Amino acid sequence: HFDLQRALPGMEFQKRAFSYSKPEKNIELFPGLDEERFQVIHYFARAEMWPLTSEGLYEEMKHRRENIPSSLMEAFFLSKEFFAIERAFSRLPFVFKRETLLSLLLEGSWKLVERTVAETVSHPTGEIQNIGQFLSGFENSKLAGYLLVALDPDHPYLRFSDEKLESFIGLLDQQTAEVELFLNRIATSARSDHIRELAKARIQSWGKVVRVSSQEYVVQKGDSLWGVSRHFDVSMEKIREANQLQSDVLTPGQRLQIPHAQHN
Repeated sequence: HFDLQRALPGMEFQKRAFSYSKPEKNIELFPGLDEERFQVIHYFARAEMWPLTSEGLYEEMKHRRENIPSSLMEAFFLSKEFFAIERAFSRLPFVFKRETLLSLLLEGSWKLVERTVAETVSHPTGEIQNIGQFLSGFENSKLAGYLLVALDPDHPYLRFSDEKLESFIGLLDQQTAEVELFLNRIATSARSDHIRELAKARIQSWGKVVRVSSQEYVVQKGDSLWGVSRHFDVSMEKIREANQLQSDVLTPGQRLQIPHAQHN
């Protein structure tokens, strides 16, 4: 990950790449470099504390993890990749320290960073187009989990399987208003009994009571108002009134408020 572009600014050089062995490793060769350019490269390598590409800086920090020199962080803060993501995050309704944002990025992968940068660059305002999808890429990150329920709680609620949601709930062990609201939503949803009980147990561990006076249900393909009524043991008329339904036809993805539902 030596940054040859910075070592030889404005200079043209050939590059050839090939792969070998298993797991695959990539090797880059630069034929045609003369003695003068080698001297420039040598000077750059001696003068620069971190003569690495953005990817190289990122991987070096992941390798060091708990003992990252401030000079290494500062070098990455100057990269175009970090600038693009920092600018995108500045448009969110939260204030992030650079170090916090860096910690989040290091819990992901360089491919995720590259993909996000490409997305922000292509957006007219430099925003992350789908913050829920971006944050869900950090599967085992508690920080990403808390940001996800604060910024796009519909993403895990609607898109996560029960298996993935179980792991996700496990990350949310610190009480915040957003987390409590999200877990209440899960605890009073039409998810499996196991998932509802997990959410309920987490809420109760904080000395809170699950609010079950009303709950939300997302209509699935093949659902009917009669079937939803039977499932929740609530009359069709009450569901119509709570949702101001003009007909009994339901559309997949439609959200229904289910009044006075109870889950033991």
